[in-house]
Amino acid sequence: MLYKFPPAARQMAIAGRITSDDVLTLRKLVYPDGKISQTEADWIFELNHACGDVDPAWSTLFVEALTDFLVYQMEPQGYLSDDNASWLIGHVARDGKVEGLREMELLVHVMQKSTQTPRSLKLFVLNAVRDAVITCAGPLRQRTPQKWATVCADDVQLLQSTLFALGSEGNVSITREEAEVLFAINEATKNAVNDPAWNNLFAKAIANHVMMAAGYEPATREDALKREKWAEDHSVSIGRFFGKMASGVSSIFRTQMDDEGWEEKVREMDAKMRMAEVVTETEAAWLAGHFSKNANLSGAEQSLLRFIKVEAAQVHPILKPYIDKVA
Repeated sequence: MLYKFPPAARQMAIAGRITSDDVLTLRKLVYPDGKISQTEADWIFELNHACGDVDPAWSTLFVEALTDFLVYQMEPQGYLSDDNASWLIGHVARDGKVEGLREMELLVHVMQKSTQTPRSLKLFVLNAVRDAVITCAGPLRQRTPQKWATVCADDVQLLQSTLFALGSEGNVSITREEAEVLFAINEATKNAVNDPAWNNLFAKAIANHVMMAAGYEPATREDALKREKWAEDHSVSIGRFFGKMASGVSSIFRTQMDDEGWEEKVREMDAKMRMAEVVTETEAAWLAGHFSKNANLSGAEQSLLRFIKVEAAQVHPILKPYIDKVA
């Protein structure tokens, strides 16, 4: 794909090397008009793929330029569409796996800066962390090598920033697929000395899944284009139980206060949140299915059960034997 490169970038791709001076040249190439075009975004990825020896400044430009392209230049600004998320995943994971730390940094940065992030991108990053933890291989283990399956501090930070990214679809509720990833990590590391923060993250994330109301629907791309301040519709509010951070259900709809029927929406959401604090038979059976895989509960599972015991308004009897173990 050398024909897509500007002459200077073509030479870098052939050499497989990007120096600090090259980065200055590239910055002038990609930002002559202050914008990144689709063609430029494509060859930035190709250049990154072609060069194994790069100056650290290239990582900064790589992440900055592609975040600008995906987050700040697409309409509506800040909205990462499913198509663009697929395009991003296709470039950072040509063999189905994240190629390097630079690509992982880009994924996280895009999620942090987006006001709406597709579930597909979140799940992709979560699976990348899971694979790193279980296999002790891949780009994440280049920075924090481990001899066996272990959740380290960097893993916890990445998992947390991904699970509760501001731009998550909906009101930052954890899906079943995302929860299953966490249980897979828990199963693989149940006998390991994990980072102390892992138990707390696991407990609150899984509790979020079984106790969180999913009554808030995010704006569609079409709706977002019509609203100048649409991004405010996605303020984080993950319920009273999650770190006691929620300031009230009405904050979720604070930009909808001028909309017809907003008061009714608030009441409906409040009712759904109260209902969500009940761990139903279906949810309890799903949890019990995971707890029963081993003779002993892991530290993370014990933290989860203690959390549910305190925070849930009602818990189905299926979980009683497990809760009794940690009482």
